[in-house]
Amino acid sequence: MLAMPELSMAQNAKFKMADKYYQSFDYTMSGNIYRDIVSGAKYANDTTALRRLAIGEFRLGKLIDAEGYIKSLIKLNVAKESDFLLLADVLKMQGKYPEAITVYEKIAALNPNNDIAKRHIENPDFAAMVMRDSAIYTLKNSVVNSEASDFAPGFFIDRKMIFSSARGDGASDQRMYQRTEQPYLNIYYADIASDSSLKDPKMIEGKLNSRYHEGTMTFIPGDNSVYFTRNNYLNGTVNKSKKEKLKLGIFVSKYDIAANTWGELTAFPHNNPEYSVGHPTINASRTKIYFVSDMPGGQGGTDIYYCEKQGETWGTPINLGNKINTSGDEMFPFMVSDSVMYFSSNGQLSLGGLDLYYTNPSSDSPVLNAGYPASTRADDFALVCYPDETIGFFCSTRKGGKGGDDIYEFRIEPVDTLIVSGTAFDMETMQPIAGVLIKVPTEDGSTVEVLTDANGAYTVRAPYKSDFTVEGTKQGYLPATGKAKPNPRSSYLEHVDLKLQKYDAISSGRVLYAENNAAAVGALIQLIEINGNDSTVVDSLLIDKKGAYQFPLYKKKNYSLLVTQEGYARQTASFNTNNPSEKTFTRDFKLFKPKVGEVVRLDNIYYDYNSAVIRPDAALELNKLVQILKDNPTMKIELSSHSDSRGGDKYNLDLSDKRAKAAVAYIISQGISADRLYGKGYGELKILNHCKNDVKCTDEEHQFNRRTEFTITAF
Repeated sequence: MLAMPELSMAQNAKFKMADKYYQSFDYTMSGNIYRDIVSGAKYANDTTALRRLAIGEFRLGKLIDAEGYIKSLIKLNVAKESDFLLLADVLKMQGKYPEAITVYEKIAALNPNNDIAKRHIENPDFAAMVMRDSAIYTLKNSVVNSEASDFAPGFFIDRKMIFSSARGDGASDQRMYQRTEQPYLNIYYADIASDSSLKDPKMIEGKLNSRYHEGTMTFIPGDNSVYFTRNNYLNGTVNKSKKEKLKLGIFVSKYDIAANTWGELTAFPHNNPEYSVGHPTINASRTKIYFVSDMPGGQGGTDIYYCEKQGETWGTPINLGNKINTSGDEMFPFMVSDSVMYFSSNGQLSLGGLDLYYTNPSSDSPVLNAGYPASTRADDFALVCYPDETIGFFCSTRKGGKGGDDIYEFRIEPVDTLIVSGTAFDMETMQPIAGVLIKVPTEDGSTVEVLTDANGAYTVRAPYKSDFTVEGTKQGYLPATGKAKPNPRSSYLEHVDLKLQKYDAISSGRVLYAENNAAAVGALIQLIEINGNDSTVVDSLLIDKKGAYQFPLYKKKNYSLLVTQEGYARQTASFNTNNPSEKTFTRDFKLFKPKVGEVVRLDNIYYDYNSAVIRPDAALELNKLVQILKDNPTMKIELSSHSDSRGGDKYNLDLSDKRAKAAVAYIISQGISADRLYGKGYGELKILNHCKNDVKCTDEEHQFNRRTEFTITAF
């Protein structure tokens, strides 16, 4: 570390004078003195002077000068983590994003836990991503802006907007604030025109304005109270900290609409002279107040906190946590509803300075940048909007405005096209899969399709849809889906990734209720691997409204399926994958209630014409009944065969009886005790529809009556 030369009496006086101006935020005067100090060779490398010059020039918006001073400091090898962070901010605000990433990498080397550096290193292309949806915005510098600072808009009554301004109306408001060289801030209001633009600004009369700053505020309709930010000054008393600093607090007043007067001011219960509390906003249901504070124990410089309503007061402040709060500054929250918050931050991924963000503060939903040109390299902050979030107002220090801080009116146009992208992976190896067919549905029921490339990646352009499922298919893999919920403010939806499971064969089918062939929603089906006397459940799922199941299988394995649902008889099926040519094992299940008198229809029991011989395809279906009887060893049944009304009555009765008894004989031959079942033919005695003798019916209607059933006689 370089040793600093001893100060002469004259130099010591300069340092004291510069420090006095710097501590009072007069960066112009302090900068003049510090520049004089470092102009000579003797003190050219004074670290305090260089650091404060960099900070002062940065806060005055002189970014090129700030960059030069901070780089001079860094060359001395005495730079702190905060110096590198300042350099990264200065570079971003000049659009030098690759250089800023390099600086963040140096910060991460100094402190691997720095959240701001980690966030930017992990997203090196963040600037391009923030700026790509710029076409959706229409911006206009509001006519209410003055040559001074105008900011912190908030909705008021009767289509009026309240805001803060340093324009200095009135003789009593001409005191100058050294940091900005402008008058102290007062509260104004403006009319909201039919096109949502602002007009006719006027200063609010009454008790809200004081000789100090008044800032961000929120008005509560119905209650007619305003929560607003002010220096800790109430009823003529200035409440300073132990170090004689005047912090910010939240104050409350009620507005009498008829009299156009403001009631007595009261202090927010969590104001404290030792730290600032401000920027209040209240959720739609009025159960929580959100605000900004630099109170001890926070994540960074200023954090966003909330309190819950407890009777007539507000409960203990709770930090919103590190999803929203960073080691930087979070400011200007605005609750659109109970679940959407807008805020500003320089610690999240930003183009430079403060950017605008939104999220649900009560869920794990991501924090999203509001996008360019709402967010820019300048400070962009204090956004408020109507409930549909497409029209509103925010503030910015960007070039081209009328004053230091200006109010901008914005409108967002709906997105009509989506560019969906993602990657298909092998579920086991997590390697990308080429040649996966990706299908993205559209509103008219069609799909837009594309194949993944050699890296497993895909990009597809499709009409905008608010909520949909992307499907990926490839031979040898189970189909996979990915839920897609686009951001209505962006034409880009990324990382809709799919994980496909490879298989040697597939077990598939349906699980239905026997009584009505409806999907057995909620039934559990398990795939079990059998290895000697051991069995292991390798996969399972609950049946949904589609009624279907599908499991991947692997070669040379013994499997069984087990289907269970409370109130229904359990059912199983067994098979193996020893034959490599068998790729599909299909098994449908019909769930029935295990009670006497329950009738269950068997599917696909077909016989040759005028024959009672059990055909191979009928045997496959009867094998399912064999398994059901094995799964439920106390169950006894009557197996019945039925015909349609065509043909003679006696002929139909005799043939159906022979078929029923043949089916029973087959089941007994498969190891089921003869005392557990008997067969009976009913011919056309139990027609289920109107198709009786001499009634003209379609083949399908007659087919409905030709059936094989079993009825539980004991359980």
